[in-house]
Amino acid sequence: MEIKVIVFLLSVGLLIDGCGTKDSTSSSESQIPITPVTVANPEIRSMKEEITLNATSVYLLKTDIKATINGYVFKSRIQLGDKVRKGEILFQLQTKEARSLGNTVNKLDPTFRFTGLNNIACPTNGYVVMFNHQKGDYVQEGEILATISDHNSFGFVLNLPYELNGILMDNKEINISLPDGKVLIGIINKIMPELDSVSQTQRVFIKIKQLPNLPENLIARVVLVKKKINRAITLPKQAILSDENQTIFWVMKLINNTTAVRINIKKGMESAGRVQIIEPLFAKKDRIIISGNYGLADTAKVSIQKANTKE
Repeated sequence: MEIKVIVFLLSVGLLIDGCGTKDSTSSSESQIPITPVTVANPEIRSMKEEITLNATSVYLLKTDIKATINGYVFKSRIQLGDKVRKGEILFQLQTKEARSLGNTVNKLDPTFRFTGLNNIACPTNGYVVMFNHQKGDYVQEGEILATISDHNSFGFVLNLPYELNGILMDNKEINISLPDGKVLIGIINKIMPELDSVSQTQRVFIKIKQLPNLPENLIARVVLVKKKINRAITLPKQAILSDENQTIFWVMKLINNTTAVRINIKKGMESAGRVQIIEPLFAKKDRIIISGNYGLADTAKVSIQKANTKE
């Protein structure tokens, strides 16, 4: 009888111990952390790697208006900053002899109206950027009366690092962004055959398609395309994780609705908030975590909060 009692007690103890182990295991499984995440699919896009540089507006050609005779400035028809046209009379000069002879002749015969004036016309369209003499000044032949900036020679000068010289062939049209937000379209007109010895930059002159009325020495931003890919596998930038030295990169990919695994990647260019993925070749249906991925371990348990799937 005593033996039966002992066996019964041992059986009850083993049964209780088994139940406790099962409850412990179940409790342990329920305590595995589940991270809420959002996902996105890889997309095939064209990508451009761009570089932004400063360019300064200039008038390459400035024309000096010179006196053609020794004499007085009888009349000046311009002021500093005036816009002038080709063929427009800018100055009238009169020699000492003509002034003296004209006064004598006019006294003898007022109907003769002798003036002896010498007209000086504008050789090009542009703006008066320097104005040296006014009415009544005495000038000598060859002396500069004014300087005109040639409107047709307007453009932007870009100081391009020489190592980027090769990208000019791929930039047929260039966007030039002005400080007021306007964007002009330019084309490369001239590449100066000299380098700055200190900065190792080469001056590039960009001609504007539609000439605006802009001042000289205006600083604008020029965007050049360094590299272009028509079809690239891309992911949002926030999907990319890296080590402290930013030498190893990876993403967290879903293998089912609840498990994410780490996938090492080789990334390429970055543009407009997206990153080119060179390796591995993701499929469009792959689901990559874009938020909640920071600090996730391999084979982490996750819960999809918002899926942005594109088949």
